[in-house]
Amino acid sequence: MFSDALALVSLTFAAASLFFALVSDFLAAVAEFADAVCESAAACALLSAFVSDVFAAFAEFPAAVAEEAALLALDDAFVSDDFAASFEAAASRDEVAASDAFVVAVDAEVAADFCDAAAFVSDVFAAPALVAAALFEDSAAAALFNASVAFVDAVPALEKAS
Repeated sequence: MFSDALALVSLTFAAASLFFALVSDFLAAVAEFADAVCESAAACALLSAFVSDVFAAFAEFPAAVAEEAALLALDDAFVSDDFAASFEAAASRDEVAASDAFVVAVDAEVAADFCDAAAFVSDVFAAPALVAAALFEDSAAAALFNASVAFVDAVPALEKAS
């Protein structure tokens, strides 16, 4: 009966992992939509990096949940092994549940690695946009400086004209 409850908990954690995988897929779609809509390169890169970071955070959460489920199932399997004579069938089911939970945890970790890679790619695309923005800022500052110099040069002529 306890092993059935643990199996139910493991299935619940697996369902939660699937839910967070769906949320991660949704966030990936949002990131693609944001990339299509953005007009400013710098704003687009920042938005893409933010969405990728959120996506990575959601992908890492199911891995933690699945690992916790695996630890609970493994703990129950060890207890069942101590009472192997009376609980052999329950131990077998618990070991299968632990194995399944471990597979889910590994899959979630792989998904988290993909999300980290996506965040890295997003950061790579954000870097040129940030460099372009910095260059634009530098040229705007240079133009402002040149305008200030021209104004200073024009002041004596204006004073002579008045």
